[in-house]
Amino acid sequence: MPDFKLREAFTEQQAEAEAEGADEYKKKGNAAFQAQNWDEAIKNYNKAIQLDPKQAAFYSNRAACWSSKGSHESALADANRCLEADPDFVKGYSRKGKALFDLQKLDEAEAAYQEGLAKDPANAGIASGLADVKRARAEARQRSSTFGGASSSGGFGGFGNLGNLGGLGKRLMDTLKKGGIGGRMQMYAVVMSGYFLYNNYVKGGSKTTGSREAGDDAEPASAGAASPLRRGFSQVDGSWYSFLE
Repeated sequence: MPDFKLREAFTEQQAEAEAEGADEYKKKGNAAFQAQNWDEAIKNYNKAIQLDPKQAAFYSNRAACWSSKGSHESALADANRCLEADPDFVKGYSRKGKALFDLQKLDEAEAAYQEGLAKDPANAGIASGLADVKRARAEARQRSSTFGGASSSGGFGGFGNLGNLGGLGKRLMDTLKKGGIGGRMQMYAVVMSGYFLYNNYVKGGSKTTGSREAGDDAEPASAGAASPLRRGFSQVDGSWYSFLE
């Protein structure tokens, strides 16, 4: 019996010593983190975890280091370890949401933040993370609306009546960039198509049938107006030439 109590007392003292040592490494890690020395901070948090692997805060702090280094997968792994150690550790949800946000997984990031908000509705860090998710979604919608071709409310890039021409122009440019249009004749055809679209739908206004989308005060074309010039192509001695007619 006395021998059992001696071993129990020794075990308790060893656990206390390890906990104190882990806390010291945590403090060193925090100091390195404040100095933005991420690698040094990670080394100290590693040692703290080795001495006391059940402390959720150590994983949370190391996750913050990974995020700062741009290692978002590692940050996510440590955030999950943090929550496994203590599901009530609210900052773990914030770390998880941040890692998922940086990985551009907005739906999962929002879910993680919402879990944390359920634990602590007044947590400012989680509220800020949710605001970042909403802002990113709004910016994505804005980019899609600006560069995604025609919209249901009036076309492409503010040229109200272009319909799907914006998308067509984008496809033509993509094809050119990929080298998908070969030969000088084909290139001339693409350039002239672009000129025609610009001249008739952007510069000259969209021509519609049975509507006056250009404005009720638009004047009809003059009966005596000269017909527009047209560009033609001719092959001479194996070379293609363009001319106006």
